[in-house]
Amino acid sequence: KDLYGVTFGNDIFVTVGIDGKVFTSTNGTNWTAQTSGTTTRLRAVTYANNTFVVTGNGGKVLTSTDGTTWALSQNVVTADLNSITYGNNLFVAVGGQGSIITSTDGSIWTVQDSGVPESYYLYEVSFGNGEFVTVGDEGTILSSTDGVTWTEQTSGTDISLKGVTNGNGTFLVFGQSNIKEAILTSTNVTNWSIETSED
Repeated sequence: KDLYGVTFGNDIFVTVGIDGKVFTSTNGTNWTAQTSGTTTRLRAVTYANNTFVVTGNGGKVLTSTDGTTWALSQNVVTADLNSITYGNNLFVAVGGQGSIITSTDGSIWTVQDSGVPESYYLYEVSFGNGEFVTVGDEGTILSSTDGVTWTEQTSGTDISLKGVTNGNGTFLVFGQSNIKEAILTSTNVTNWSIETSED
């Protein structure tokens, strides 16, 4: 319950969690605690462009090239940042208040306009087929080819969409509420099919 994200890069695993916790491992069995420089809850981590990038509560972003020495980037939002991905030479992070921020290096960030209400959470972002896709409250699905201009897509559901991934040329999205759940798929980010739904 204390750890939220894990990734692999530069021959090491990195996982992050509450109270600014960062742990590293070369084999996935033996883990070493690292000093992150923050006590903020860290929610997500990715590795790309020879850099580990971590996002967390209050808009916190940390970077490291080796998983051991961490640098805190300047905050550009105050919302919790739930998820981060990399594609088209760009890091994209999403979170509360409909926040989307982008960076080419993980250190200097730019706020983008998601077009959704500030009351909405964006829970996860993924990259595939040359497109970024992020999902959130009230059936929100947004797509972008450059991370800057985002287009709202019709999901066909109004439940909160909590996760998105890409594989074999297909985006898969899942969501749930107190009374129902849904799995959606798309090969073009525009047309979405609800594969399963339960009331």
